[in-house]
Amino acid sequence: MGREKPYYQQVRDDIREKIKQGHYRQGQYLPCEQKLEKEYGVSRTTVRSAISELVQDGYLYIVRGKGTKVAYSKLMDNNPSLLSFTEILKSHGYESQMIERTIEVIKADDNLSGKLGLQQGEEIIHIYRVRGTDNEPISVNHSYFPKKLFREKEIPLLLEGDSMYENLQKYFHIVITEIREEIWAISAGKKYAEILDVSRQAPLLAFERESFDQEGNLIEYSEVVYRSDRYKHAVAMRKK
Repeated sequence: MGREKPYYQQVRDDIREKIKQGHYRQGQYLPCEQKLEKEYGVSRTTVRSAISELVQDGYLYIVRGKGTKVAYSKLMDNNPSLLSFTEILKSHGYESQMIERTIEVIKADDNLSGKLGLQQGEEIIHIYRVRGTDNEPISVNHSYFPKKLFREKEIPLLLEGDSMYENLQKYFHIVITEIREEIWAISAGKKYAEILDVSRQAPLLAFERESFDQEGNLIEYSEVVYRSDRYKHAVAMRKK
């Protein structure tokens, strides 16, 4: 290797160029550190410094206990129309995957009853979903609905297919026309690190959402967490 710049920068630049040229494809694991040491004729510290910068720049990400993968392009949600997670994935050429989901009827505690405008103790439907693509988890979603909106035997229809909003419209004639949300950044911590297969220090995007139907009724309250290395949320603002 030449000496015009530090070795770790040369390794970093070469790997980055190979990613851009498709030598290392999205979702592919890099060779292990030992192989990279031999390939570039540098120390393991140099390799790790190069990889660390590529992770920070969004080209790579660490899979705990497995290795280093080439990052996928981020899913950009900047459409002024209301799009489901399934629709956002499709717009980027990916297939939506339901990695895990459960449904249960619970009694609303003080927090959830306030969010849904219900009495404490009223029955609500809780749907838990882990969603992603190519066997890679991207989001964790907790959705809550007033149970009184649905007949008992119809509740399982909410889990049909991939898109819950499509199910609301198809089976219950409920069209979500407005969403209000708050967004902030959190660290994954132990809980989300295990679910999303990221480090405990990994930054995540957290959302609280309220979804309303065409008549202005609050239909759903949800808490959603996204991997920030795979999802980007853009907001356009215009002065009236």
